[in-house]
Amino acid sequence: MRDKEYSKYLQFYVTNAVIGNYIKRCQRVENNLHIDLDDEFNKDNGKSLLTKLTYTTDDQAHNRPLKCNIYFNDGSDLRAGMGSLKTAVSKYFEFCQERVAPATVKSFTTRTVKEEFTTTSTIIDSYQEFLIHFQIDRESFFEWGISATIFPPIDRVSLEWEDLKRRIFNNQTVYIRGYGRDAHGTQMYKDFYANLLGNTHVEKDPTNNAVPHKLIQRTTELKRNSDIFNYQVSHIWGHTKNIFMFEAPWNICYTPKIMDPFTGHETQGIWPTEYQKLFLAKANELYSPFVDEYNQILKSLDVNKKLQEYISSLDSRSHAKELAQFSKDAASELSPIMLN
Repeated sequence: MRDKEYSKYLQFYVTNAVIGNYIKRCQRVENNLHIDLDDEFNKDNGKSLLTKLTYTTDDQAHNRPLKCNIYFNDGSDLRAGMGSLKTAVSKYFEFCQERVAPATVKSFTTRTVKEEFTTTSTIIDSYQEFLIHFQIDRESFFEWGISATIFPPIDRVSLEWEDLKRRIFNNQTVYIRGYGRDAHGTQMYKDFYANLLGNTHVEKDPTNNAVPHKLIQRTTELKRNSDIFNYQVSHIWGHTKNIFMFEAPWNICYTPKIMDPFTGHETQGIWPTEYQKLFLAKANELYSPFVDEYNQILKSLDVNKKLQEYISSLDSRSHAKELAQFSKDAASELSPIMLN
């Protein structure tokens, strides 16, 4: 790989500390797999290597082996570790692509745009273009986004968390978000929770958001469009079909809407990735004891084993495709949270 050129390229995207980490991760992949990243790019734009570096939540849930000989210490989070390696290598291939067909800045006539997107492989990140155009410092912008996020206070989080656990384990009403098209698959989650916890009062949130909205309003004493404006209710770690997490007060916050492009699961690119790491780091700092307790609950209930037993007990002959998808989705929904 071209270390020095890659390092200069990354200066436009990340901090110096992150640059060093990206270089080391790329070198680690080369050394462990005895390859050259430039050769991998020339072969197939790096697609086959990125496939080897992919390790999904489902892979982790089923304890599958890695697709390549990357070495980690015992007890390491393989999904997080492989994800960091894949991100660095993927960015190197973007660098290679730009060096093959460097982007140029031209006036945006219809003809120019059409030519650029049909004759070259121009890479443009609109978030980066926006911040650079208005001379907004990325680090300051990200710091503001974290500081402007409203997290529920610890004392009220603790009280609401105790209440949620009490309702879950005492067969009282608990809510989750609907699953599947028109929420038709929600019943599978409800049946599983009845099997796992003996709770037969798990309900779908009427709007998929009503209960979390009331919860955060209660814990922060702030109401959207009354006390605060242009904020949205966000689930920090997601897992909204998870009986423990949809109403978990430590999984909900008020996010400034202007930061939504950097936190949504549909966003791509190095900038959202960097911001999401900062966002989760702040949540980890605040709520790690609650997350640790949640992880311990999953372990004590042996959720993964019970989930597989439940799925095996169902008649899969007429709904094999739906059950396969549910198995994959539920394993992800009910997985532990990894605190980096």
